Amino acid sequence: LTEPVSETAAYAAMDSVNDFYVENSYDLTSVTPIVTPLLTVPWTKAYYSTAGPFALLSDARSVALQAGYDTEFYDLDIVCHTAVPGFAWAGLGMVGGKGTWLQSPDAGVTAHELGHNYGVMHANFWDTSTNNSSGIGVGVSVEYGNPYDTMGQATAGRNHFNTCFKNELHWLPETAVATASTGGVYRLYCFDVPNRLSTQSYAAKVSKDFERDYWLEARQRFTSDPGLENGILLNWSPWEQSKGGTELIDTAAGQPGSGPGRMDPSLTIGRTFNDPAAGVHITPLGRGVDGTNAWIDVQINLGAFPDNQPPSVQIEV
Repeated sequence: LTEPVSETAAYAAMDSVNDFYVENSYDLTSVTPIVTPLLTVPWTKAYYSTAGPFALLSDARSVALQAGYDTEFYDLDIVCHTAVPGFAWAGLGMVGGKGTWLQSPDAGVTAHELGHNYGVMHANFWDTSTNNSSGIGVGVSVEYGNPYDTMGQATAGRNHFNTCFKNELHWLPETAVATASTGGVYRLYCFDVPNRLSTQSYAAKVSKDFERDYWLEARQRFTSDPGLENGILLNWSPWEQSKGGTELIDTAAGQPGSGPGRMDPSLTIGRTFNDPAAGVHITPLGRGVDGTNAWIDVQINLGAFPDNQPPSVQIEV
């Protein structure tokens, strides 16, 4: 029998999780933990390996109740346990419900699984590397593929939930999201900040088709990423092929000098992203700062523009 985590380490991890949720939610959501003493469930790892995680959670709740901790009085509960054969995950969380299992009790995994409890799915990446021409062409959804989002790369800290997820969680209300129903210039303030102002837009969305919107977002916490410091990210909202999650788009696909898709997905200032089928054309124009909060102005054009032709080069000697 081995203690999976000490009470001190558990509280320290949950303090980090609380800080992450307070900042992500603009002080609308907080997590106040109670950590039980070490509890021992009645069966062996071999038993739970066959009986499954729900049997383990049920027994953990029963043992906690016997110790004086009734999980019915709490919004969420977590069973942290040593590795069980066949449990091939660092953490597992009920989606839109109560119940989380942790085999890796660090703050990033915990924040990720609690995100499932709150109701959001994974932050994925739309991989079109097989056709190597367009970030929105034929491809496959790579689960967990968004390296900037804790619902992709479970690291908490600067990896804020994306703007689509924050909207689902009611942290970014519709009044903070610019809906681009007409063409124009839209100012996007970086959303990965601890406080937001009601007069500013922290995301923009534009319709792609009957089931998807483009979500435009600007981040400022990734200070070593030139693309993010001078550009924006595009995500698709959940659709039929994303298993309920969002889809990060590689806007630089097929362009000279671009790196591996999900590690270089930014649409940088001066470049234009085109979705001809949807009639969506997006160009970041410039960047500025109000106080400590950076913003990027984005031109969104909607329509086919059949008269818009590539420039031609003429040489006179």
